[in-house]
This record gives sequence, C-alpha cells and structure tokens, in this order.
Amino acid sequence: MLTKFKEYFTTKVKLKIIIFSVLSGLLFLLSFLMIVPGMGLESKSFIDSIETQIKKIMPKETYVVSGNDPAYNEMMNNVIQGAYLTDVQSTLNSYDTEPGEYAALREQYEKFAKDWYQKTWGDHVANKKDLDLYDLGMDLVKFDKAVSTEFFSFGYVNAGIAWFFHSGGIKDIFSKERYNDALRNQTMVDQDEYNKTVVVTSSGIELSNVSASKGAMLLNNKTWFLNYQISNIIYGFDAMGHNVFNDPNLSVETMPKSSMDISELYVPNFTGTLQVLRAGIVLFLIYMCLILPLYIFAMVMLIKNRKKGN
Repeated sequence: MLTKFKEYFTTKVKLKIIIFSVLSGLLFLLSFLMIVPGMGLESKSFIDSIETQIKKIMPKETYVVSGNDPAYNEMMNNVIQGAYLTDVQSTLNSYDTEPGEYAALREQYEKFAKDWYQKTWGDHVANKKDLDLYDLGMDLVKFDKAVSTEFFSFGYVNAGIAWFFHSGGIKDIFSKERYNDALRNQTMVDQDEYNKTVVVTSSGIELSNVSASKGAMLLNNKTWFLNYQISNIIYGFDAMGHNVFNDPNLSVETMPKSSMDISELYVPNFTGTLQVLRAGIVLFLIYMCLILPLYIFAMVMLIKNRKKGN
C-alpha cells in the first residue's frame, strides 16, 4: 500500500499539481468569502435604509434650529439630548428584564448617551450655533453604531473577518446568546402593538424619557423612533408658542415626509449570515489544520518527482 501511495505522486505530476492547487485555492477562497461579510453587511444595508429615511424626513438645510431662538437652550438640552436618550432607552426590554438589571443597564446607557451628546453638541450649545436636524440624524446613526459596539456585539457593525480576529470574537460568534439576540433583532411584530409597549413619560420641551419598551426588535424600534422624531419636528413648529426653525414658513403642510412605515426599512437576516459565518470559520479551520498540510505534503512529493523527470 505504501508503494502504491508513493507511486501516486510519480504519474501525471503536472496535472495533479494544477488540480490540487486549484482545489486548495477554491476551498480557501470559499471559506474566506463565507467569513468576510458577517452580520455587519446586513447591518450596513439596514443602516443605509435608515439614512435614506432620515434624508427624507429631515432633508439637509430644511429644519435648522435657530441659535437666536429664546427656546434654543431648552430645545438643545431637552429635545435634542432627549433624542439620544430615547434612542437608547427604547432599546432596553423593560418587560422581560429583571428590575435590578434593567436599572443598571439603563444607567449605563443613559450615561453613554449624555456623554455622547455633550461631546458632539456641547460646543453648539455654548456658542448658540444653529443646528441642522439633518446633521443630528446623521450623528444618531453614528451613535447607534457606537451603542451596538459598546453594549451589544462588535459583530453587528463590523465585517465578519474583523469580528473573527477581534478579541473574544470566535466565542461570541458561536455563542447561543448571540444567535438568540440576532434572532430577536430581526424579528418583526405588528407596529401598532409595538408602539403600545413604548411609554414616553415626558413630551414637548421637557427632557424626553422612555419609561418602558419591548426593546430592540430593530425594525419596530427604529420605525417607532423615527416617527417619534417626526413628532418632535412638528412640535418645533409651535414650541413655546412659536416656530424654532430659521424658516418661519415651515409647517406640517410643508413637511416632505410626515410619517414612515416599517416596510420602508431593509429587513436584515442576521441569523442567516451568522450561520454562514460559523460554517465559513469551521471550513477555514479545517482547511488550515488538515487541507493545507496535506496540500503542502502533496506539493512537496509532486515537485520532487517532477524534478526527477516523472
């Protein structure tokens, strides 16, 4: 048997070198292509659809809060800061989380939101600079990415290949918790029913506060959040009895978009891409630990025999 094994590498040497190289390369390429996208690609498509809605809801240079408005400080520190707070507060599941854990998470999320707001808009407030709500919308997208990385998973906003090499990445990728979280995030329920679970205990010029929510079923959550921001824009037309925007002619009638539907957002398939990523990693490890050593051995044998003239 050993003789036959050695003889195998002495015939059709050139052809076997080509075949083995092609097969090895294809297996590596397949595993690489399965690993690269990850959930980050689905998140990007989802985020792109949110950006599209923001551009329609609050087009650039349309809703500009005047720095000279007497209600400017209240608008910035309550309504604008409240956008960041309601964003993170609404992602927490107050109904299915233990009260102590919910309170601790809420404190962390709110601190993150307040710090982000201060870092981003503190100079605006201090110098009473005009604020284009388009810029606010784009920054909220960046904020959501940061929240996801800080409190959820690196994999949601990064490519699979980056997640694979990230500290603790493989453990996170194959964890049951991550799969269940991905499944919940892509799950949709009736929007009206979801909206009923979100309890906002303040409104208008007061600092917004979400006291209860079913949490981050992403499509439902972002649909609620964007519609809530639309309601804040409408409030700005008559905040404290006057229009706070630079253009005094703005009104509900002039709004380019006065509501949005969940169907306007991209539906991510996090679990599907996560399963592909897992399979790709398994294939990659098999390739590195088994296929590649066998390929190298075969190449050594074939090249040695080729030099002998076989």
